[in-house]
Amino acid sequence: MYKKVFKSLFAVTTGLMIAAGLVVMGGNGIPANQVEASDLTLVADVSKVTYRATTAEEVAILKKLFDVEYYKAQNPELVDLLGGSYKALFDHFCKYGVYEGRTCNANFDPSAYVSAYSDAKEAAKNDVLKAYIHYVNVGLTEGRTLTTVEACAKEKITVRSMIDNNIVITPEVYETAVKLGTTDYKAVTKAIEIAKQQAAAGNTVVITNNTSNNDSDSSDDLDDSDDSGSAGSLVGYTHVRTISVGGGFDIIVFREAVGVNGYGAYNAVTTSTPESGNVTTYALISKTGDYTGTDTQPSDDSYEARVAYIPVYAYPASDFSGTTPSVPNDSVLISTGDVGPTSATPSHNTEGTEVTASTGEKMIEDSNGDDSTTYDVGFKFNDSSEDSVSFSVGIEGSDGFILEDEYTVDNE
Repeated sequence: MYKKVFKSLFAVTTGLMIAAGLVVMGGNGIPANQVEASDLTLVADVSKVTYRATTAEEVAILKKLFDVEYYKAQNPELVDLLGGSYKALFDHFCKYGVYEGRTCNANFDPSAYVSAYSDAKEAAKNDVLKAYIHYVNVGLTEGRTLTTVEACAKEKITVRSMIDNNIVITPEVYETAVKLGTTDYKAVTKAIEIAKQQAAAGNTVVITNNTSNNDSDSSDDLDDSDDSGSAGSLVGYTHVRTISVGGGFDIIVFREAVGVNGYGAYNAVTTSTPESGNVTTYALISKTGDYTGTDTQPSDDSYEARVAYIPVYAYPASDFSGTTPSVPNDSVLISTGDVGPTSATPSHNTEGTEVTASTGEKMIEDSNGDDSTTYDVGFKFNDSSEDSVSFSVGIEGSDGFILEDEYTVDNE
């Protein structure tokens, strides 16, 4: 059974994290990213960002590298909120994006550049903007070419992220990521480490990029029929986000027009800005049938079009105020209970005690969780018709916690 679980774990470790849409708050109240995690230097914790006034001289330097079409492609939610003009997007990059680690040119990644050139690393320290300045003033003049992760890997250079010390891209990690079709280097690193450990123990291991929403697609390669609450139970899910204790987000499922067999599930984040007030941004997780909503906008963004609204949050139990039974204050509570407008009926496959918050949300106790625990959240559609839809939300904790909820919604 262990080998079966382990093979499935690799599908989770690599596949479940492939389509991760990082959603963090920038200093201007706009989500920092909701696309594939292709920006190596993108900040994952806004509290670590130090914003400052960008000087006119620095703006002039950044302008030499700024590619507006690339920036649009990397940050579609910014286009939705700010428009597609060069000025609006360039202003955002200079004021916020560069400090958040957003890249502005496909041919330059500051982390790769400072990893390849010691003088650039010395000049920049941990300041991403200074890496841009050094490249324009020195690197371009000298014709330096080791400015991307790919270029560094070809020269056997390990790249270390300027933003996240946990992201270390060796040539081996890069080559494996290319084969798997992902830029989630942290997930690939984890998979390789586990693979080496198990190979040393004489176990046969498989690393696979399994991003399919159709369980049958993976059944030939992975035996995930384990009913013990193992990591294998999450094979086949599309990764939505990784959350930590004290954070979370909402999954909202929208229905297509009546008579059309189509549903779309979105990762939804509501932010508040002085200019626009409350703004909800959407990142499409998965869709079925004839659903026509875009990647960043539901086909019918209205209250009536929602069929389910699932909050996914991790709370310290010490902050919990709900109904019995009580839980120890040193555990973590995972919220997956449905909240209207249309009530879904979840069927829990849980590890832990189920409790109910005063707001009506269902919560599961993770008795081993603590402030350092992170949770990978996955989603998949199971079945859909004009009359009903079923889908599952799966959660895997870094401490081994597993939760699966299958929801069924009957349309009126």
